[in-house]
Amino acid sequence: MSKGNTLEKKAKFNWKDYTAAFGLILLVIISAVLSKTFLLPNNLINILKSNAPTGVMALGMTFAILTGGIDLAMASILAMSGVIVAMTINSLGIFLSVALALAFGVINGLAVGVVVTKFRVPPFIATLASQNIWRGLAYVVTGAAAKPITNLKFNNFGTDKLPMSITLIILALCAVYVVFAFLRSEQKGKKLFSTVLLLLIIAFAVWLTITGKGMSYLICVFVVAFFVCWYILEHSVYGRQVYALGGNPEAARFSGIRVDRNIILVYMISSLLAALGGVLAAARLGSGVPQLNVGGETDAIAAVVLGGTSMSGGSGKITGTILGILLIGVLNNLLTLLGVSSDLQMVFKGVIVLIAVILDTTNHK
Repeated sequence: MSKGNTLEKKAKFNWKDYTAAFGLILLVIISAVLSKTFLLPNNLINILKSNAPTGVMALGMTFAILTGGIDLAMASILAMSGVIVAMTINSLGIFLSVALALAFGVINGLAVGVVVTKFRVPPFIATLASQNIWRGLAYVVTGAAAKPITNLKFNNFGTDKLPMSITLIILALCAVYVVFAFLRSEQKGKKLFSTVLLLLIIAFAVWLTITGKGMSYLICVFVVAFFVCWYILEHSVYGRQVYALGGNPEAARFSGIRVDRNIILVYMISSLLAALGGVLAAARLGSGVPQLNVGGETDAIAAVVLGGTSMSGGSGKITGTILGILLIGVLNNLLTLLGVSSDLQMVFKGVIVLIAVILDTTNHK
């Protein structure tokens, strides 16, 4: 009898696991009805391009929240890394300036991780301090003015496309790997939804690639970053340890997991991805802007929580974060198309974050 009840419980459909998917579908329908230009390929591509930096940042935020922590410094790191590229690219060249910006992200994550693990400072406080430090320093070194980037090759990276043939080959390889990973999985029931979701996203990317005769480099970088994060969290030992840290840190410690080292690595990953987002934003805008993405951590947190990752840590999927990113991107685009002011858009996003956290709290009760 108990076995039958267990099977029935496993088979029962839980709508809360699909909140972000339902919300995204509903929002797309509403957007298509309210705006005639929403479904145009150019507009859809613009949504993905404009949200690529924030999307990369949200991937890093997923790591932090899965451990029960948070990274409030990501938007400031994004802005500072863009400033670093703008101020060094003429003297160091593209490769070294980008490497310096990414190294800055890694070093910041290392410092935050050490403060959190060795000095037992809560992640909220440690990353809030880092947020103020780097945002303030970005203002100081630039005089609170945008620094234009005159390197045409770097700027073209923000506007050019990867050729259609190469993009289609990459997407086909991604699809093959997703199916291969699903077939190898011992928990096919749990992996089915995320696998179908990934294949649908790849199909959508194929359609956009064919329609636009290529794919923006910014979107390609975001896709690569996503699949790397997906592999780490879903198919690596370290990924399982990240979930264990969020679920029960003490139990993880007693089971032999090096808790402090793994938490430090989590903040190094989140800061690295924030810095990568800054590089993408600088390429897209053609300048390093110290005011860029103020409050952007709100969008990242909203995307992660809307995607089903628990604020208390230990549960969630990186594929859910993708849904959350798309949901936030579509909402921003719709509000812009309808002529809603940026100030009022902040109100909408604040309400969404509140609703997401309430849903998360209710679900985990």
